Amino acid sequence: MKATEVTAPGEVAVVDCPEPEMRDDHIRITPIAATLSGRNVRQVYDGRADAYPLEKGASAHEIVGKVEETAYTSGQWREAKPSELVTAYLANPTGLAETLVVPQAQVYWLPPAENPDLHLVPAARQLGQIIEACNTFPSVATGAVAVVGQGAAGLLFVQLLARLGASTIVVVDPIAARREAGTRYGATLALDSGRPASELAGEVRGANAGALVEVVVDTVGSPESLAIATELVESEGLLHLFGDARSAVMPFDIGSITTRNYTVRASGAGIGAVDSFWSPYGNAMNLVLRGEVGIASLITHRFALADAGRAFALANSGDDGVLKVGIDY
Repeated sequence: MKATEVTAPGEVAVVDCPEPEMRDDHIRITPIAATLSGRNVRQVYDGRADAYPLEKGASAHEIVGKVEETAYTSGQWREAKPSELVTAYLANPTGLAETLVVPQAQVYWLPPAENPDLHLVPAARQLGQIIEACNTFPSVATGAVAVVGQGAAGLLFVQLLARLGASTIVVVDPIAARREAGTRYGATLALDSGRPASELAGEVRGANAGALVEVVVDTVGSPESLAIATELVESEGLLHLFGDARSAVMPFDIGSITTRNYTVRASGAGIGAVDSFWSPYGNAMNLVLRGEVGIASLITHRFALADAGRAFALANSGDDGVLKVGIDY
């Protein structure tokens, strides 16, 4: 079978390798489509020097595919069946291979839907995490919020915050095309993150009756984005850190907390009971399958598995208006 092989930072090839062996409590899947997350791109480009070469199939963990074989050792309340379409969210992100053998606990069935666009299904996991984050926010109805970073996650946050009734939605990003996308999805003020954070805070106050915003979401996780986020959050507000940090240690303006007494919270890794229609994942999958959230326009580029190297290069560069990259098998 074909699978990716990452031999050094950014060096991605597609090679022949043996098919994985079937194991107990695993499911053999033929992938149909995947999406690349920021975490996948950083693993390929920014891993530790001693991490390379990466395990074959790196790096993707959001997959939709067809069940070929199952090996349950005990009864499950809902068992995957051969030929059934499923999603797989892999703890070990080695999904860029023509055949996968996945622990059954990481394989989830799809809700019923007529003619679903399977290319959008892998992104439901990230949307589920965003729904779960929004469930922890104070009420934003008629309130003011800000989202730092307008990649795929940031744009999904904008859509959900608009659905929740936020009257002022500020987006911050260095790329004009991404700021424009945020405006299309409901942002009321779009700011260039290349400007000093104090200037951005002044513009927010000017657009929000002299106040900062009650909820700020940082979807970037860099020192620069964190510095902006801490400038924008109002007294007694919430700063939510979403996704992986770009660095294990970052400077933090502790004085902003002592003077404004805001709360800092981070998203957890879980998305609740994924097999429940009422979980964040179930809500996300239904929104995606019904076309009620603009996922399609966020997957701006698609590549065949054979072109995985080009896919990662584009996702890493941020060029050509790229937001999220998909892989077709």
